[in-house]
Amino acid sequence: CLPLGFPRGMISTSLPLYILQSQQAVAIDGLAGGRPRVIYIGLNHNPNYWPTYMGDSIGRWEGDTLVVETVNFTDRTLMGPQGLPHSDEMRVLERIKLIDNGMTLEDQMQIEDKKVLKNPWRLRLDFQRRDDFRPAEHICETVHP
Repeated sequence: CLPLGFPRGMISTSLPLYILQSQQAVAIDGLAGGRPRVIYIGLNHNPNYWPTYMGDSIGRWEGDTLVVETVNFTDRTLMGPQGLPHSDEMRVLERIKLIDNGMTLEDQMQIEDKKVLKNPWRLRLDFQRRDDFRPAEHICETVHP
């Protein structure tokens, strides 16, 4: 029942995403693993922030593109659908924007980890807009005898 975390939950999801945006943050729900992701806008990374499944995501706007850096992941997460482990130095850089007249959300992601990856892993995720989507509750329940 543990969450997949980020970036694996974003890469592996087949669920629709639900995005809420304010001036202070962008929240993404519907990720595989059931935990929402929050990108804080215009802040600095908190050096006292403890490692988490989703990491510490800080974004800034460059025109119509949200540029995000995520660091500080727990060692209980993995990279990508294959489940590749990462080190405490994993860093994810993203450039997120709407394309196709707002019908597609494009996420250009670069995953860096000098202890695990020889070169940065670059990928592009595209999510199609659906105005009829309502987020569903995702529950993982472990039953003990």
